[in-house]
Amino acid sequence: MSIIKKTVIAFLVIFLGILFAVNANATGNIKVGGTFVNDTDSTFNASWDQKWESFNVSVDYTYKESDNIVKLDKFNTVGKYNYKFSEELYAFAITSYDTDKFRSSGDRTVFGSGVGYNWYSTENFKLSTESSIALLTNNFVDEAIFRQNITTSYKLFDKLEVSNKLLFESGTETYLKSETDVTYLIGTNLTVGLRNRYTEDPVSNNVLSFNVGYKY
Repeated sequence: MSIIKKTVIAFLVIFLGILFAVNANATGNIKVGGTFVNDTDSTFNASWDQKWESFNVSVDYTYKESDNIVKLDKFNTVGKYNYKFSEELYAFAITSYDTDKFRSSGDRTVFGSGVGYNWYSTENFKLSTESSIALLTNNFVDEAIFRQNITTSYKLFDKLEVSNKLLFESGTETYLKSETDVTYLIGTNLTVGLRNRYTEDPVSNNVLSFNVGYKY
């Protein structure tokens, strides 16, 4: 992957984040990073997450190359609308679209709805789960699937946070994604961190990367 393409993707993600950040009611973060061991082994990732009161959107791109051979080239975007019944219980509708250069079943599109529950929500620890039924569409199937999300975050110190997002989908093929972040806040908005992403889609991949980010 050329340095020009990586730079263009990074600036596009940053531009999108800044463009939507003008909404005073929104919060979010932008992260760009990777690992560059030598001329033949590297990873690159760029992500943007934003939350309004009732709507969330995220965009993510991941690339991995080993011995000058592309091992992973994946793009994913998710939109979710939440309706609160209480501070803990909520319903949601979700749609996602992702592409993977190496997935034989082609692009995945998911439309679904379900319920979520915030089990803990303190300044230092958060735990929530979501369960939903969705329609999965790809080159091979149109089928109903069950989706389960578990999200946790824990502040070890005032500026150091560890978080994990786990997604499991059961259908004709099992889909699993686990994303763990260690994030350190520098000043008010700037962050540096380490991200490990493991996916089974259905082939397993693991990508470890360093990143810099901006929270707003």
